[in-house]
Amino acid sequence: MENKKIYGMMLGLMIFIASLTAIVINNEAPGQVDESALVTTVLKVGKADAIVLKNKDKAMIIDTGEEDDGQKVCDFLKNQKISKVEALIITHFDKDHVGGADMVVRDFDIGKVYMPDYEGERSEYADFINTMDEKSITPDRLDSQVSFDFADCSVVIDPPESYDMPDPTKEYDNNFSLITTVKHGSNTLIFTGDAQKKRLREWLNEGRASKCSFLKVPHHGVYNDELENLLSQTTPEYAAICDSKKHEADQATLEVLKEHEVETYETKNGDITVVSDGEKIKLYQ
Repeated sequence: MENKKIYGMMLGLMIFIASLTAIVINNEAPGQVDESALVTTVLKVGKADAIVLKNKDKAMIIDTGEEDDGQKVCDFLKNQKISKVEALIITHFDKDHVGGADMVVRDFDIGKVYMPDYEGERSEYADFINTMDEKSITPDRLDSQVSFDFADCSVVIDPPESYDMPDPTKEYDNNFSLITTVKHGSNTLIFTGDAQKKRLREWLNEGRASKCSFLKVPHHGVYNDELENLLSQTTPEYAAICDSKKHEADQATLEVLKEHEVETYETKNGDITVVSDGEKIKLYQ
């Protein structure tokens, strides 16, 4: 009887361990994917944005984290056997978005650079500009919508309506954020930079928003009153928040995402990989 009891306990333990293993396997990074897939990696770089999109043998970057994150971005690209970046998009010039850009420009062949049409004030911006000058790269400073093809994807970048600064003593960079929409087959991915209430309202009122499969939540999950409208108009199935354990997303933001039944991932828990086959999207972390 004692042996049967021990055997039963061991069997139960083995089933429990197997179930945990299944959870880990289902949640780990994808293995080999078809080259026709669009693979988007939202890197864990703290409370900062660094996002790499790869389709076929081509790569595009949206933001580069802080200065110390530049090496991680470059290492990731090299590990993916990427030698050329077709498009580098810097949404705005806060240090947690433009910080690693000079290193990326220095270490890789860059096709096009898209950025807002205003002058940054931080040293990270100056380093970025100087490195582009050294490599004779002239960026596209956007004051109107631009669209282009990226491998099997179509990309649209929307700049703000204006770069006017009503009160230069207050933070203004976030509301100058470029908003990028990427379409791959029937899937749409939207990347909102650090757009705050004013910028989101402007973009939504212009009718630029579309239904999407994936949303990069703006401004590291900081809550604002326009998030409800953003989610109502875009109806994402999945979302990613670029946050950290030290600087977590606002609880109000997580609650509104839950109310809209959006499956949400946070970079505080690791890199987020989004795989689109043109019909369905899967997320791994």
